[in-house]
Amino acid sequence: MTVTTTREEIYKERAEQYFKAVEGHTNGHITDLDVFVAEDVINHNPMSNSGVILEEEHGIEAFRRHAESIPTAFPDLWLDIQDRIAKNDRVVVRFVLSGTHDGPLMGIDPTGEKVTMSGIVIYHFDEGQIVERWGEANVLGFLHQIGKAPE
Repeated sequence: MTVTTTREEIYKERAEQYFKAVEGHTNGHITDLDVFVAEDVINHNPMSNSGVILEEEHGIEAFRRHAESIPTAFPDLWLDIQDRIAKNDRVVVRFVLSGTHDGPLMGIDPTGEKVTMSGIVIYHFDEGQIVERWGEANVLGFLHQIGKAPE
């Protein structure tokens, strides 16, 4: 029996490998980020330790700031992938993030609170690397859990 692996299956696996690289960080640093992310990547709605960025950012160093803000904020980060859906060169990942808010995120100082936050991200792949990213997370739920939600 011959097993055929489609490009969509390969990209779904790459997305999962990237999530594992984020989860397996070393003190907030994601090793081998350039294996997963193209040099000229476009991040359509990034965040960082210091704030939310309201415009897209270009390049792997800007992407690194975004990507490493998550494990820096949650050193005991755990990412549970709920779904991976692929169509052509796009992969949608629905996930749940869990961890302790022990580092700054979006300009909010650490609270020490354990949090769970759901999110959905869309990756556009080219030749096995992420070239574009869009993402949404339940930030309001996160803010409620750490006692920082707007009144």
